[in-house]
Amino acid sequence: MLRRFRREAEIASRLDHPGICGVLEAGEIEGVPYIMIFEYDPRGNLDLVIDARRP
Repeated sequence: MLRRFRREAEIASRLDHPGICGVLEAGEIEGVPYIMIFEYDPRGNLDLVIDARRP
């Protein structure tokens, strides 16, 4: 399971598209795997961007 998680994180880190948050880091902390996908968006807070697009 962990091998698949790492493989998918590696593949996802290669994606580059404006509609996809890129993987910045993947690893393991105290035996718990994680993927960090936080990116800077010049439009501001993601909640505000999503709210602005709602009809």
